[in-house]
Amino acid sequence: MKSLALVLVIGCVSLAACTALPTPGSTSVAPTREPATAPAATPAPASSAVVQPTVAGVLEATPPPPIPGAVFVGRRVTPLGFVETFHMDAWFVPGPNPPLGTKTTLSVSLIKNSVQWLGGDLQAEWWKGDEQQICRVIVIYHRGICDITTDGYERGVFVPITATIKYLDQAYTMHTGFTPQ
Repeated sequence: MKSLALVLVIGCVSLAACTALPTPGSTSVAPTREPATAPAATPAPASSAVVQPTVAGVLEATPPPPIPGAVFVGRRVTPLGFVETFHMDAWFVPGPNPPLGTKTTLSVSLIKNSVQWLGGDLQAEWWKGDEQQICRVIVIYHRGICDITTDGYERGVFVPITATIKYLDQAYTMHTGFTPQ
C-alpha cells in the first residue's frame, strides 16, 4: 500500500496541475456553447484549372479508359476511403460483323483501377426476334465468355447486347452488339 501511495505522490508532483478527482456521479458538467457563427469559407477562384485531390474531386471527374475501347461504368468509395474506378470492355471474336450462320464469341471484362478483375458473374442479354436470349457465366481469367450463333438474325441489322458483371453486390453494365453479315 505504501508503494501505491508513493506512486500517486510522485505522479502528482511530476504533473503541472494535480487536483483531487471527484467522486463519480457527484459532479455536473456545464454544457459548452457552439460559436454563434461559423468561420466564413474562402471562396474558390473564378477560374481554376487545378483539380483538388479530394474524394469529391475524384468522384466528379471521369477517368480515361485504361485500354482503348473500355467504357467507364462507375466508381465506389471503400469503407477506408479508397476510390475504386471501374471500366468494362467487350469484344467479339472473330469480330463484331460475323457471317450469318456462324458463331461469334462475346468476351466481357471488368477493369478495376486499370487492372482486369478476376471474378464476378456475367449476364449478357439480347433479343432474337421476339425471344430474349440470356447467357450467364462466371468471369474467370479476366473475362466472361458467351458464344452466340448468328442463325436467325437479319443480315446487316445491329443486335444490341446488354452485359452486366456483378462484383461485391454491385452491378456494372455496358452496352455492345454485333451486326450479322
